[in-house]
Amino acid sequence: MHSEEAILQGALKLFAREGVAHVGTDEIATAAGVNRTTLYRRFGSKQAVVNAATAYETARVITQIETQLPQIPNSPDPSFDAAKYLVDFFTITHETLRTNKLIQRVLNSDQPSAILGLTLQSGPALATATQILVDRISAVRRATGRYPDPDPYPVQSIAATITRLHHSLLLSKAAPPTLDTRAERETYATLAIVPLILT
Repeated sequence: MHSEEAILQGALKLFAREGVAHVGTDEIATAAGVNRTTLYRRFGSKQAVVNAATAYETARVITQIETQLPQIPNSPDPSFDAAKYLVDFFTITHETLRTNKLIQRVLNSDQPSAILGLTLQSGPALATATQILVDRISAVRRATGRYPDPDPYPVQSIAATITRLHHSLLLSKAAPPTLDTRAERETYATLAIVPLILT
């Protein structure tokens, strides 16, 4: 494993256990099995480690979500149930984010860091998630055969809206809709998400 990846993995384990605000660069270096000089040479600052670790975790979570979903056909396929796919995608994404140890640790104990990291500094993660959704929505639309050449602007807008929605649901889970059960998540996705994408 390269030292950069070791540093990011070590940082993420510490952040999930201790919280971002309570972890210093010396602890990150020790957890990664590198010295402080290597950490600073690779990243330059703790904030740079936090930013890189967030991007690394975002990619890992996206992979985790994608492995639970079936492949989208490359061409129109009448047997492909686009609505079911979208409901599953929304539900799995929501469940994965709500049970992510790092996110829960930050939300439950690192309040000042959470507000800063999950709002003002969340742009890169939200941009990454939005682009993945653009690709996914376009693929789903193509597989239905009803959108052979979707206009990228509406797809971009839809993807950004859904990304922002997930973000809001994550940050304020006590506000309606609470979506505490799988049935609630599936119903919400059926009523709110599927029409947004497939109409």
